[in-house]
Parts: sequence; structure tokens; C-alpha cells
Amino acid sequence: MRRRALYFGVATTLALVISSPTAISAVKAGSNCTTIGQSKTVSGQHLECKKHGNKRHWTRVSHPAPAPSPTVGGVQILMTKLQETILNQTLSYPVTGQAQVSSAIITLVSGEETGWHRHDAPLYAHILSGVLQVSYDGGIVKTYKAGESLLEAIGTYHNGQNLGKQPVRILVVNIGAVGVENTVKKL
Repeated sequence: MRRRALYFGVATTLALVISSPTAISAVKAGSNCTTIGQSKTVSGQHLECKKHGNKRHWTRVSHPAPAPSPTVGGVQILMTKLQETILNQTLSYPVTGQAQVSSAIITLVSGEETGWHRHDAPLYAHILSGVLQVSYDGGIVKTYKAGESLLEAIGTYHNGQNLGKQPVRILVVNIGAVGVENTVKKL
């Protein structure tokens, strides 16, 4: 009788463990997630929770967006000494034309997109408010939140979308040259 009770107890425990969501929903690319924008590194793979249609899935990204730096002595370092773009491209400047720098603040209202475009020279961006999701050629999707800074991909078409309810405001600084367009729209 005791042996039967022991077997029943073990079987019940195993059934509960096996049917538990944590036991069957390991974090991996393609598995379900709950919080959009959450990121994790698992076995050297960088994953972000993205919305795909009506579902949320873990999506592999090339590397996580840089985290905002804390304020020290009244100075907040937004980015320092990066040598690669957000897609791991080596940073390079245009070699023709006189160097020039221009900047703007871009605002995207809820549901608005930038349209597919590329940059042929380095572009620094700082997210002032909201959450921006950017899809890159090749299927990479990244999410940038208020307070994050990045060096945008060079020569790679991408499309930014405001999937949130509040406006996205982005400070962009183009580090180009005379004769090099800051933005080239995809035809």
C-alpha cells in the first residue's frame, strides 16, 4: 500500500512538472514571450521579444542595443568610442567630398513608419521618447527605447515603425560629406 502511494505521488509530481509552462517553454528563437522589447542572451544568442501579427515571439538579433549610461558628475554619456554600427559593420566615413554634419529631430506618431531607406554615411541616433521598432533587410528586427543611442546600419535598407501609442522622437546626426545623401529611399 505504501509503495502504491509512493508511485502515485511520484507520478503526480512528474505530471505537474512536465505540464508546467516553465518546463516546456524554454527561451529560444521562435518560442513565445510576454513583454515586447525584453531581451535575453541564451547560449551566446541575443534574443528580443517582438510582436509578429497578434503573437509575441523571441527573435534573434545581431547584438543587443547599447544600454543608456548613468549620469556621472552631471554628464550623461550617451555613446562612447563605438567602432561598429548596430549590425556589426565596421564604422567608416565617406572618402569623397568635404565632410559635413547635419542633425534633425524626427517624430513618428502612433502607427507611422519611416518607409524603407538606407544611409550611405554614419548616422548617430538617440531615442528621445517612445519605442521604435526597426526592420532591416535580411530579417533582423530591433527595438529601441527612449534613452538608447545607436550608430545606424550603413548601406542596409531598413524601415522604422512606431508600434506604440505615444509619439517616437529621434535625434539623428548625419556624419556625411558633400555629395553624399543622408537618406536614400528604396524605390
